[in-house]
Amino acid sequence: MKKDWRIDPGPTYLANRSFNYGLYIPTEKNNSHDHCCFCWKPFYFGDQVYAYVTIINGQGNWVCEQCFHDFYKKFGFSKKQ
Repeated sequence: MKKDWRIDPGPTYLANRSFNYGLYIPTEKNNSHDHCCFCWKPFYFGDQVYAYVTIINGQGNWVCEQCFHDFYKKFGFSKKQ
C-alpha cells in the first residue's frame, strides 16, 4: 500500500478525539483562516465550508470532510451528538 503524505507522520495528537461537524468559524480572535490538520486545505472566514473541529487547549483543530472520512477509523475519531 502506498504511503499517504497526509499522515506521514500525521497529526497523532488528534487520535481518539471527538469532533463537532459544522460551518467553519474561526475559533480564535483575529484569525482570518485555518487549515485542515491533514491536507492543509485552507478554510477562510466567510466561506460556506463545512468541516470537523475539536478543541484542544482552547484552539480549534479543523479537519476537512474528505480527510475525516479517510482517516476516522485509523485515528479513532468520533462525532459529537
